[in-house]
Amino acid sequence: PPFFFTDPPTTDISTLPLHDALPICYNEASLARRDNFMERTGTITAVSGDTLEVTFCRPGDCEKCHACIGGEKKHVLLVKGEGHVGDMAVVSLPEQTVVKASALAYLLPLAGLFIGMLLGALVAPQSETAGSAIGGVIGLAAALIGLTATEKKRSESGEYAPKLLRVISAADALKN
Repeated sequence: PPFFFTDPPTTDISTLPLHDALPICYNEASLARRDNFMERTGTITAVSGDTLEVTFCRPGDCEKCHACIGGEKKHVLLVKGEGHVGDMAVVSLPEQTVVKASALAYLLPLAGLFIGMLLGALVAPQSETAGSAIGGVIGLAAALIGLTATEKKRSESGEYAPKLLRVISAADALKN
């Protein structure tokens, strides 16, 4: 049979949880107003030209999952826009963009691994286990190299960048 992992996974391997990789969280109220968008409100902590550094506190539900043992409860995000330190910034990201980013980050490498394993078993039928292992590593590496090689193009397109919806001045935020 093709190569399969028979040992239980170790706890030494840690992966970046999806909510850390994509810091814009689901918000029921925002979806009621704006279809297929996720939005989050944070505080502007620094301004450099037209770039705002917005700090978000992790939602209360995130504290319950303990996926980020010892992790920070704040996320910092850079967005283009105008504002002042202390103002509140509402940032959004289309839901379909989150799904695409998740597929690129998780499914593409996984597909490379499985396709490589299958091809490795076919190429080396006398030693399916070794062929699958080597093929899997090559397939995973090819997928990760492909992602890395196209990262600059995705970054420049701005498709995966969160957008600043509005800035609420610190004075107005205190009134509400």
